[in-house]
Amino acid sequence: MTTYANLKTYAQDNYHDSTDTKAVREIGRFVNDAFRRIARAHDWSFYLKTGRVNTAVKYDTGTVSINTNATALTLSGGTWPLDAVGNHIVVDANSNVQFEVKTRDSGTQVTFKDGQKWLDSNVSGGTYKLYYYVYDLPSDFRKMYDHESEDQFLWYMVPTDFEFYQLTNNDDTGTPTFYTIVGNRKMKVWPYPDEAKVIDFLYYRWPTALTTDGDTMDWVEDWVDLAYRAIDYEIGVRTGKLLAERASVFQQTLMEYKAMDNTRQFTRRTARLDVLGMPIIPNMQIRRGSIT
Repeated sequence: MTTYANLKTYAQDNYHDSTDTKAVREIGRFVNDAFRRIARAHDWSFYLKTGRVNTAVKYDTGTVSINTNATALTLSGGTWPLDAVGNHIVVDANSNVQFEVKTRDSGTQVTFKDGQKWLDSNVSGGTYKLYYYVYDLPSDFRKMYDHESEDQFLWYMVPTDFEFYQLTNNDDTGTPTFYTIVGNRKMKVWPYPDEAKVIDFLYYRWPTALTTDGDTMDWVEDWVDLAYRAIDYEIGVRTGKLLAERASVFQQTLMEYKAMDNTRQFTRRTARLDVLGMPIIPNMQIRRGSIT
């Protein structure tokens, strides 16, 4: 199996033999940057895997108090969950306004995000909801398998459309219908879940970074030459030497392997036919995810 040490040796042979600290760091970056370049260039079947998001149930135990222009919300008869920070609260006295929790000051007090404050009349003994609609995606997440609405478990919305829809449908709960992906690997769903649910999905991951000499290359062993061409390309970008030639060779090799990989992923629907010329597995049954 091709290891990090093997790949660094190849990079060093094509860069220079210096072993100073800076050169060692550069060699390591060439290798890992090469695999990230490969991952960006195509949706490889090798990097396709299953992910899961576990949704959380709203918290509405007890009652809350807050004064006009205040930014801190006090809870009686309950304890703010430890994961309240970053999640959202609606006070039922004005359910059109949503607040994001900046800090959990104690089990009975949270503070809103900067710039957010309660503008209505003083509230004492009011009802409320702390709800969860923003969830972390896997740490190696790069992109969803696809966003095909006819066989997806949720309807994808671009972030701007999602934010507009969510803002105009505040305090809307039930089974999530829409989702978007924003920021640093975050999934937003709406309506916010009214019960704990499991959301399974397919996604393309980033390659695992190589850190120690014995680490095995996170790539198809039989396609190691594409890794070499990508390393050559990274060296060309860094040094400016033979950049056009290295880019051309990399792109040609990449095109060949993309064509091979496409046959693994994208012929399944047309190739599976019965004698009547109809798909054995209807499109509606080929599901990329589920929500339960």
